[in-house]
Amino acid sequence: MSEMNWVDKLKAETEKTGSILCMGIDPTETTTPTVSVREFYFQILNEIRRTGIQPAAVKPNLGFFEGMSETHDWLRGLGILRAILDYYQDAGIPLILDAKRGDIGKTAERYAYGDFELKRADALTVNPYLGSDSIRPFAAYCAPEKGGKGVYILCRTSNPSANELQGLPVRDEETGLPASLYHSVANLIRSDWHVPGVGAVVGATSIHDLETIAQELKQFGKEIPLLIPGVGAQGGSAAEVADVLRRVGYDLRICRINSSSGIAEAWRKEHANIDFIDPIFLGSIDYAGAAVREIKKLNTEIGPIQ
Repeated sequence: MSEMNWVDKLKAETEKTGSILCMGIDPTETTTPTVSVREFYFQILNEIRRTGIQPAAVKPNLGFFEGMSETHDWLRGLGILRAILDYYQDAGIPLILDAKRGDIGKTAERYAYGDFELKRADALTVNPYLGSDSIRPFAAYCAPEKGGKGVYILCRTSNPSANELQGLPVRDEETGLPASLYHSVANLIRSDWHVPGVGAVVGATSIHDLETIAQELKQFGKEIPLLIPGVGAQGGSAAEVADVLRRVGYDLRICRINSSSGIAEAWRKEHANIDFIDPIFLGSIDYAGAAVREIKKLNTEIGPIQ
């Protein structure tokens, strides 16, 4: 595994699990009313092991741990994150740390060291707003001798106001035609910023833009991993994303479709119309089992990966 780059690792994990699903880890105080965050994700891992149903990656979001309200202590939140990272890393499940880093070169070097060396993340999300010198320290870790890490650059995100900046009109440098700013980011990802392991974050909530970007990245013949958030609570559909990628001819093995609260709070859908105020009932819910059943459902919706 040490001689592999991130693209190789994505393919290998897909072939091992038969999945391209990524389980986001964005815990809040309402995620599991009667089970602690740490215990909840430990129970999910145990259920994954028991059933053999698993995602192809997990993606904890750093912000949910630094601002964890149940602890009232950001350092304790990071301690819980450390424990969850250990659970899943020791189980051999790839870990994409959603930190959305982006700073000047020397600061970026420290972030890259902390996230890849100390936290042992397999891949990381990075904000491109500061340009190439802010991305280069992270991309250096994509080399197999540096660990073969993955770097996902925000391109077309899934949030409602994404187009305030990402949709700004620009002129395509190669064709001279009108384009949007996220097209310029996609062009840099597949050209100047590209090394094997550098990929793009493209949201599932704007399916037309996802298809356009996937077409543009594919036509240049490079293997650009895609991290696709926005499935579930944000409104995106795993089946629709998979259909688009197949229609474009994108290699699904190097894509990861993410769902966070849709998996963690699947128990709410299983118990719709139930009074969640009743503490006895809340204590009887199989939270982890519901999460793994949702993983199975999403894997089925995505369909077989070839």
